[in-house]
Amino acid sequence: MGVPWLGRTCGACRCCLGGQENLCDRPSFTGYTLDGGYAEYMLADQRYCFPIPAAYGDAEAAPLLCAGLMIGYRSPVLAAPPGGWGSTGFGAAVHIVVQVARHQGRQMYAFTRAGDEEAQHFARQLGAVWAGDSTSLPPEELDAAILHAPVGALVPTALGRPSSSRPPSVTQSLPGPAFVHSAGAPPGAATHAPACVDPHPPAPG
Repeated sequence: MGVPWLGRTCGACRCCLGGQENLCDRPSFTGYTLDGGYAEYMLADQRYCFPIPAAYGDAEAAPLLCAGLMIGYRSPVLAAPPGGWGSTGFGAAVHIVVQVARHQGRQMYAFTRAGDEEAQHFARQLGAVWAGDSTSLPPEELDAAILHAPVGALVPTALGRPSSSRPPSVTQSLPGPAFVHSAGAPPGAATHAPACVDPHPPAPG
């Protein structure tokens, strides 16, 4: 049995009622606000637990219960269209996202910090069709972008708004209208900013 990072949600806020409990306004997290995580024994809400297939060992299952569940699965399901999409940042969650994309036969383009050739090489090994830094443009137009990197300058970049420090936009390679999804928002962030933003909104009226 697997006990995930998201240990409990309120079940009453708009995110919970809308099937996006990972963005709950009042969540509880295993090993942070709930006892457990590294404990030998613990109490857990059965509604948030998952059966672990026998073929998975602890090392294989553990990432799926944290980064895999919160970002690695939900990001491509909620944001990624059938075509190619770009992902900024190549941390623990994106390792899972790119493998999901490869398994589904979808194309993912990985953007890393400038000069991180090791991460770019690793992204290609895991199945990314292209990998480069966030100041580069991919060889093909993308249908969507998922922002995993906690880099403030990338937010106005993705929204297509001016910023004194913004690099060449990842979304310059997006045909309009495009879809941009900000993944891995901290607790409460959903009450302050939309999780999904169209960088080319229709004109008023």
